[in-house]
Amino acid sequence: MKEIILWEEERIRFWSKVDKEGGNGCWVWTGAICRDGYGHFRAGRMLKAHRVANTLARGPIEPGRI
Repeated sequence: MKEIILWEEERIRFWSKVDKEGGNGCWVWTGAICRDGYGHFRAGRMLKAHRVANTLARGPIEPGRI
């Protein structure tokens, strides 16, 4: 899996699609949902929203995780 790197404008656009007050302490993706049921975000290529959120909040994802 390629490393997720976003420009500042992409980061702002990404976070605008996350409802951090979604209830039960969960962050709710309000952007596109694809047929696989996962939230997706386009930033030069299609990325899974949960992977982008994890990377932006915690840093790079270890190989084999999520």
